[in-house]
Amino acid sequence: MTQATDAVKPHPLLLWSLITLMTVFWALNPPIGKVALAHFPPMLLIAIRTGIAAILILAVFLARPEQRKPIQAGDWPRLLFLTLGLQIGNQVLFVNGLSRTSIAHAAFLYALVPIVVLLMAAAAGQEKVRVKKLLGMAIAIGGVMLLASERGGGSAAPTLAGDALAFCAVACFSGFTVLGKSERARYGSLTLTTLAYVSGALALQPVIWGWYGDFALLEVPWQ
Repeated sequence: MTQATDAVKPHPLLLWSLITLMTVFWALNPPIGKVALAHFPPMLLIAIRTGIAAILILAVFLARPEQRKPIQAGDWPRLLFLTLGLQIGNQVLFVNGLSRTSIAHAAFLYALVPIVVLLMAAAAGQEKVRVKKLLGMAIAIGGVMLLASERGGGSAAPTLAGDALAFCAVACFSGFTVLGKSERARYGSLTLTTLAYVSGALALQPVIWGWYGDFALLEVPWQ
């Protein structure tokens, strides 16, 4: 059976452009999340964003049948643990952590993702911890710490509970990245991402219609 890794690799310029765009979106997460959390309860915000993401990624998934791989019955428990448990769990923990800590702390903790991924991958035998890698990450983390040390007037004060939730989100995302490597090779990133958001959107429907069914959505300001 042809695996996803047999597909033609994108041009390096395209690849690095997409990585840069992803980094920009990732960096916007904490400040935009803080604005949204001023008007939405954390769990409702998670349910809405997961639902919107599910619709968008499902449209891409259906439009690209050549990337779809039939999932073997015995793989479903493992895939649901990776996608619904770790990937959506990461978002639940991150948004709830962000609601209880500062933007600076959330940004710093998420900057630890590459290091946690490297350590997990090394423990799983997927990577080797080399001095150059650690030095590069140390420089990057130092820059984030320097930026995070600047105190802004608009950000909420950090709390231990918020920082702990954000770090657990980092652990979940790192676990998804490392443990899902073989599954991405087998089924492709598009299938795993679609499964994560569609299953997450379905699981979070009771939050929208049950817990916050009477939420005044039309009263939320445009920001």
